[in-house]
Amino acid sequence: MEENQETSSELLQLLLDKCDRQYQQIRHLKGQLEDSADIEALKSSYEKTISSQQETISNLEQQVAWLTRRLWGKSSERFVNPDPRQRMIDFEGLDMLSEEEILAVNAQEEIKTYRKPVEPAREKQRPVRKPLSESLPRVDESTLPVINNEKHQTVKGYIWIVRSVMRDLVFFHYDQGSRAQKVVIPLLKDFQGALQTDGYEVYRIYEEKKGVLPIGCWAHVRRKYEEALKDDRSRAEYALEQIGMLYQVERRADDEGIDFEERAELRCRLSYPIMIAFEKWLVKEYPRVLPKSRIGKAIKYTYEIFPRLTRYHLDGRYRIDNNLIENTIRPLAIGRKNYLFCGNDDAAEDAAIMYSLLGCCKAAEVDCRQWFVYVLNHIHDYDTNYTMDLAELLPHNLKAHLL
Repeated sequence: MEENQETSSELLQLLLDKCDRQYQQIRHLKGQLEDSADIEALKSSYEKTISSQQETISNLEQQVAWLTRRLWGKSSERFVNPDPRQRMIDFEGLDMLSEEEILAVNAQEEIKTYRKPVEPAREKQRPVRKPLSESLPRVDESTLPVINNEKHQTVKGYIWIVRSVMRDLVFFHYDQGSRAQKVVIPLLKDFQGALQTDGYEVYRIYEEKKGVLPIGCWAHVRRKYEEALKDDRSRAEYALEQIGMLYQVERRADDEGIDFEERAELRCRLSYPIMIAFEKWLVKEYPRVLPKSRIGKAIKYTYEIFPRLTRYHLDGRYRIDNNLIENTIRPLAIGRKNYLFCGNDDAAEDAAIMYSLLGCCKAAEVDCRQWFVYVLNHIHDYDTNYTMDLAELLPHNLKAHLL
């Protein structure tokens, strides 16, 4: 009986050992199945992540392409009517397209062929003033010293000058001496058309205003490179040579006496290819210069307003620069030397009115004295007759009566 019990115990132990081994095997297999499930889940998760990342990459690539078009395509020109004369744009890089290079070379050759020899300037016999030191700051500004009664000293006030090129009208605007953007917004609130300015930051808003076409000034750009000659002669001379060719096209148009449409065609054929090459040169050279150097600042200034600088070719009535404004400012500079300052803001505003009226006389080629006499003799004709418009007394309207 005892033997049977021992045998039964041994058999039970064997069965238990076998069950334990099977349990361990089943547990191991189950673990493998769970690991396989985890792998499948992980694989599925990875696939979802990869798909999401590929979608993100695709979106980023589209954004980069869009930003590239914004950078090289000059989206700010969207207010310019589609024009077959406008240049093709190389979205893939900065190298000149073959057709662009051919047009630029041909334009340069034609400009150089037409260029007239410049006679050397005669030496002056009398003593001349020594040039100003390069260390002195240069400041293009229309300022007017005004007495501040609270500070009991003069402060720098600014006058805004607006000139209508086609109608020969001049307007000096004084607004508490401020040069902030808050002044120009109401000043040009209802303006529609081409607006030519320098690169002052406040005018950037007009890139986004429908109905206004901002145009840059090449004279301001040229001065930047003239200042950079001692800083980087080779690059500055190259830039000045390109700008000089643009001005040579304008001299040719003036010499030939062509009309506005013909001038636009001449600019399209000769000036615009030069500007294409110049723009790509700017982009290539800027990373190679010190940003705070004179040449670096000149290149940065030029490229930031380049869309504005190129638009003058679209219409022969547009000008390559706003030197007419520079000429208009000269009487203001002479006046500052004579009367030194204005007593207060009201006096400065009165001065702006006088400068406006006299500026209109000069622009319309009307004798100031004759105009003043005529106005003083006829101004009271408008006192009671409200059907008459005082604007009739402006110089350009009276030109026929005074000549």
